[in-house]
Amino acid sequence: MTEKTLQTDIAELLGDRFGRYSKYTIQHRAIPDARDGLKPVQRRILYAMYMAGNTPDKGYRKSAKTVGDVMGNFHPHGDTSIYDAMVHMAQPFKTNEPMIDGHGNWGSIDRDPPAAMRYTEARLSAYAIELLTDIRKDTVRMIPNFDETTDEPMVLPARLPNLLINGAAGIASGFATNIPSHNPKDVVDACIAYLKNSDISNEALIDIVQAPDFPTGCEVMDEKGIRAMYTTGSGSFMMSARLEVEYPKKGNPQLVFSHIPYNAVKQQIVIALQEIVLNRDIEGIVEVRDETDRKHGMTGARIVVEVKKGLSDEQVGSIVAYLYKNTDLMSRYAANMTAIVDGRPEKLDLKKFVAAYVEHQRDVIRRRTQFDLDRAKERFHIVEGYIKALQSLDEVIRIIRESQDRKDAVEQLTSRIELTEIQANAILDLRLYRLTNLEVASFQKEWEELKRTIAKLESILASPKLLDKVISTELSDFVKPYTHERRSPIKAEVVELNVNVAMTIPEEEVYVVLTKNGYIRRLSKRAYMGVERIDSMSLKLGDSVQLTLLVKTTDTLLLFTTGGVYYSLLAYKIPEGRWKDEGSPLHTVVPLGTGETIADIVAVADFSAEKSVCFVTAFGLVKKTTLKEYQTDRSVAVKALKLKEGDEVATVFLTDGDDRIVALTERGYVGLYTQEDIGDIGKNASGSKLIVLSKNDRVLQASAVHREKPFYVVLFESHGYFRAVYSQRIPIKHRGSKGTLAWKGLGPEDRVVRGIAIDAAPGETVQGAHVVNGQLITPFAIDVKPTPAEPMLYAPLDLQSIVTDVILMPKK
Repeated sequence: MTEKTLQTDIAELLGDRFGRYSKYTIQHRAIPDARDGLKPVQRRILYAMYMAGNTPDKGYRKSAKTVGDVMGNFHPHGDTSIYDAMVHMAQPFKTNEPMIDGHGNWGSIDRDPPAAMRYTEARLSAYAIELLTDIRKDTVRMIPNFDETTDEPMVLPARLPNLLINGAAGIASGFATNIPSHNPKDVVDACIAYLKNSDISNEALIDIVQAPDFPTGCEVMDEKGIRAMYTTGSGSFMMSARLEVEYPKKGNPQLVFSHIPYNAVKQQIVIALQEIVLNRDIEGIVEVRDETDRKHGMTGARIVVEVKKGLSDEQVGSIVAYLYKNTDLMSRYAANMTAIVDGRPEKLDLKKFVAAYVEHQRDVIRRRTQFDLDRAKERFHIVEGYIKALQSLDEVIRIIRESQDRKDAVEQLTSRIELTEIQANAILDLRLYRLTNLEVASFQKEWEELKRTIAKLESILASPKLLDKVISTELSDFVKPYTHERRSPIKAEVVELNVNVAMTIPEEEVYVVLTKNGYIRRLSKRAYMGVERIDSMSLKLGDSVQLTLLVKTTDTLLLFTTGGVYYSLLAYKIPEGRWKDEGSPLHTVVPLGTGETIADIVAVADFSAEKSVCFVTAFGLVKKTTLKEYQTDRSVAVKALKLKEGDEVATVFLTDGDDRIVALTERGYVGLYTQEDIGDIGKNASGSKLIVLSKNDRVLQASAVHREKPFYVVLFESHGYFRAVYSQRIPIKHRGSKGTLAWKGLGPEDRVVRGIAIDAAPGETVQGAHVVNGQLITPFAIDVKPTPAEPMLYAPLDLQSIVTDVILMPKK
């Protein structure tokens, strides 16, 4: 034996091999046939069970036996894939009409796995028998199995349009399919309509079928998407759980969700709802319970969301919308109506689906009719011989008695009584009791019936119209046991989910406290009012309070970083704590990046308000942008403005047309500016010059002050001294000019640690604390009044100490 080496390009070789593999997975594994709606493994399972007599009229058999039969005779693949296919065909929440009648644990809608095949038992369902009906009558082409030891069907007779009734899903190489299930009666009605008029429009068939009908009974919506699916073969629509609001005599109102979307996992929905409550993503929910029990069946569900008493219909509606939007209580079904037609994958519209099935039924009924006709003619021929023989009975008996053997008797009968060899053999096989007068009459009756049957069968084969009538009649009969009302209600439009989380939040005033090291907490107003000393707050070593804001729980907080981005957060989502708690790390509340620090927080009650967000940077630039541009649903960082290299955001505040802007610097300058020459610009702009800074100076703080109201500027210096400057002593400057020096005599290394512009009456007390050398926190109280030329002491220090920070408590 000589060996011959063939050289070929590796790309061509791989392309050829993968092409063969792709063709196999498309035609013989993952994509269903448009005629019977089955993948090869499903077809082989049903045929193997049918041939083994594992039918509905008999007892259950071990699933492992069926899997072994299928694997050994028809499907030389892993037993797991075969059993998985069996499980899918047995689950009533996966298929409208299960093809396997399972006994034992076959999984649940909670995605509990089925028991192993050695424990479960199965038999064919009555519906599966409809798919196999007449298979013994040569209705479909049979081909040799993989080892040519037996035959298997290329397709099942499928006396019901299974592909649309049960749907299908699969992924092959380059192709995928996702066909929803439908109501059996609707699909059969569409097939009958096509049989009556093959020119019927696709739109007319859509009006009959209407929409998918899922076994879980979920609502389907979006007529436009459904029609796109039926007309183009691709389209998507929404599925949602049904909702009922119950008001028990005792207890809270209940939102009861049932009939969850197809393919949704009930237990995962319950867990998602419980996490929403646990994380306080939305207010107004008291408890979530899964009250599903046996009376709801394998496809049913009862998920109870208990809400607080006293909520308005609008608030309840907002809660419902949030739950639908953020869980699988509502999900999208993306349909891809691909099936195998004439051995090739094709994306089909509804009419093509119906046409492919009807054409298959025409072939099935034609072959069945021909089979029945051949058998009727064979029997007619034999009965005709019986009658002819009985007319010469004495002669027949004499010939048989005188014949030497069977062969001689056949020859004598065929030559002397003009019988065929088949008739002669049939007469020889006839029992003597059939020669009675009663039996002779029965032969005559059978002959007449066969004659009528043959005429009827021949007329069916000769008339396409009559053939279609037979199909139509039988379809109507076959579908009767599976006729039921539509399970999935249809809604023309997708329900608009208007989620207003703030609406469900009980409105109350709270204090938000942020520390420089990034710890945040929310305090009730009552708790904050009970705070006597700022140094009683529990802080880590080296930390201090950066901001204390009075806000409402319904406010949206915009957290601006020094790097020019911001995060949006509802105030009620900040974890509630006590004054003596350390607070929660900020990165657990918002996805703060590494090295990011918060420059300022702005509380917004209404983004449509006629206000602007004003930024002042450390380099003295100002940028003012309309507030509504900062409204966002994103939970990640959003760019707030463009910064120059080395610059950072010093402060952010809201302003309107009645405000002036006051800016304070580390070197003791105060700039007071009107807004006339500071126009609103785009969100991503960098801004323009507000205050001209001297060397080594930076903007420390800026804020908005009312143009008509007087105010005080209080500056706290690092050596423990402060100055209070009355607004009437601060001249108004034009944007881009240097400020007024409010603290003369600062040394080169001296700095203003904290500055504040406050609306306070003369003599009003300001409370706070100073941080010495970044560690020791000591409270102080000062009276606000114009100070003389010499600054006043607020923190007695030794020569080695400096004030590194000043914490100010807002008015209570």
